Amino acid sequence: MTKWALVGGLLTVIVGLVAISTIVYAAVRIPTPADLAQPEQVTLTYADGSPLGTIGQVNRISVPLSQVPVGVQHAVLAAEDRNYYHEAGISVRGIGRALVADVTAGHISQGGSTITQQYVKNAYLTQKRTFIRKIQEIALAVKISHQYSKDQILEDYLNTIYLGRGAYGIQAASEAYFGKPVGQLTVAEGAVIAGLIRAPSVLDPSVSPQAAKARWNQVLDTMVSQGWLTAAQRASTAYPPVLPPSSGSKDSGPTAYIDAAVKSFLVQQLGDARVALGGLTVTTTIDPTAQQAAAAAVAAKTRGAPATLTAGLESVDPRTGAIRAYYAGSDIARYPDSLATLKIPPGSSFKPIVLAQALGEGTPLSKTYDGSSPQTFAGTTVRNFDNEQFGQIDLTQALAASVNTVFVHLNLDTGPARVVALAHRLGIRETTKLDPNGTLALGQNYVHADDMAEVYATFANGGQQIAPYLVSKVVDGTGKVLYQADPKPTRVLATNDDANLVSAMQHVLQRGGTAASAALSGRPSAGKTGTTSGAVPNIAAWFDGFTPQLSTVVTLFNPNAQGAAQTIAPWSSCGCSEVTGGTVPAAIWHTYMTAALKGQPVLQFPAPTQTAPVVTTSTAPTSSSAPATSSSAPESSSSAPPSISVSLPLSPSATASGSNSASPSTSPSGKASSAAGPSANGTAAGRAPPAG
Repeated sequence: MTKWALVGGLLTVIVGLVAISTIVYAAVRIPTPADLAQPEQVTLTYADGSPLGTIGQVNRISVPLSQVPVGVQHAVLAAEDRNYYHEAGISVRGIGRALVADVTAGHISQGGSTITQQYVKNAYLTQKRTFIRKIQEIALAVKISHQYSKDQILEDYLNTIYLGRGAYGIQAASEAYFGKPVGQLTVAEGAVIAGLIRAPSVLDPSVSPQAAKARWNQVLDTMVSQGWLTAAQRASTAYPPVLPPSSGSKDSGPTAYIDAAVKSFLVQQLGDARVALGGLTVTTTIDPTAQQAAAAAVAAKTRGAPATLTAGLESVDPRTGAIRAYYAGSDIARYPDSLATLKIPPGSSFKPIVLAQALGEGTPLSKTYDGSSPQTFAGTTVRNFDNEQFGQIDLTQALAASVNTVFVHLNLDTGPARVVALAHRLGIRETTKLDPNGTLALGQNYVHADDMAEVYATFANGGQQIAPYLVSKVVDGTGKVLYQADPKPTRVLATNDDANLVSAMQHVLQRGGTAASAALSGRPSAGKTGTTSGAVPNIAAWFDGFTPQLSTVVTLFNPNAQGAAQTIAPWSSCGCSEVTGGTVPAAIWHTYMTAALKGQPVLQFPAPTQTAPVVTTSTAPTSSSAPATSSSAPESSSSAPPSISVSLPLSPSATASGSNSASPSTSPSGKASSAAGPSANGTAAGRAPPAG
């Protein structure tokens, strides 16, 4: 196409649009704010269609423009339309620029919107990007600008704009983010809210603090350039504290965490404004019987425990990835962390990942190592729990007894960097830092609890990974399907390697294993305990286990008010002198799995084969990849010989916060994530918070 042909084509399009706009202008009726559709709740159901809960914290409060401080008005104008009071209702230059881009792209890709156009789009029209919608927007904007004053349009805009957290309008946003009426907002606070307009869910300070502050700085700098703020005032303006978000759920107890996780996922899929509008029905993967069993098991086995104890349980059907039970606590207002955001050191529950990598490289389960304690690896002293001695021991026995010295040695033989790579492929998100050192096997790095659920579900599914998901379908009020889960399996471990791994993990639940008390009557089961200590003992306890049709991770964690780790001290009714993975977490797992699997068929794990030759290693290596510090990871079981622990301190960053809400990432299947995450106390996002 020649240059002149393109110009001619554009002129033809422009003339046509002008003609259509003239017709639309004459025909369109200006609705009033009272005509706006009122947002509705989002309804959640269990997998069987029975009611689960609702999401919908809709606040729409109108105030006259006179109640909005002038500095706050200027912040909004600086963020969205600095020339508002000096322009027509539409930006001809912006529309022209957008038109060229849109015609070239063949679809609406740019908007070129003034505040008047934004008001029309948000209040009266749909968010659908079409040429007809854009023409309607232009016609309405022009008509409104002719019939209403600038102040009236700005007032209506400020009262209808969606600003996140279920807040429609500046008054509702002021309450949601700062807990005060809009008339009391400072310029700094107004700039925070103004910065949200472009992308409320992304720029919420609790979700993306750095991006939110960067946008805040842009708003203030624009205010200075427009003469609405002096350089001296700008220099003395500090970023204000912002309230944390509420869950947006009207439910309480354990299901509130499910609501929050679902909301986080919906925002990622559909956008904050669409979720806030509501009218959706969300079918979750949660099984009502399994969910009730999870809550009952946690309540029964933590009765009498300290009020600060955080418990988490995530149960997945490994064959489909569907999350069947999701327990993150009973008080989301106090502990808002979710399993997708809370990070805890997994302790020895990380050891099967090391063994999986070793098996993949041809190491047989029959290979033996020196299990004596202590041993020194490149200057790092590693001890077994209670300094227990094992002598020469094969890998199956070492896993069952959780022998630290053996697994540090195996990790060094296998290669910590390769173990880290496998851990990420199994489900530990890439943004989680795993130190490729000798003591990696002892689980001193902080990981997301829901990631461990994904890892163990992969073990249970023959080495095929299916990202766990919480939402199976979303439909709108007309019955239109807006989202449908479509899980896809990915082969991570070779079938036979996984079968050998599972064979070894079954010994953990057998006589002599660290979780013998967790064994299920008449059902094959496999798993691994995990207990981690650092500057204080027993800061996290795990039991992660599975049958062929159900994989469940249980965690316990005890943060203090500052978010630093505290010892999980035994309580009178826990039946243990020390809370380790083989005690309360294993008991919760056993109680839950017994109830959740009641009436289901007994399935067998695939039979493994072992073809690699027997190899014996007895000397401890010295490797420069081993760290020069020490940490501890005890394992114990009331029905098994004392388990093992190591003396290796946690990294400073990990010890500082047991639930560093690092990454809002969530899988497309619905484990959220994040999106609005928690701290060591518990915050919800795409899945629920754990402790362990």
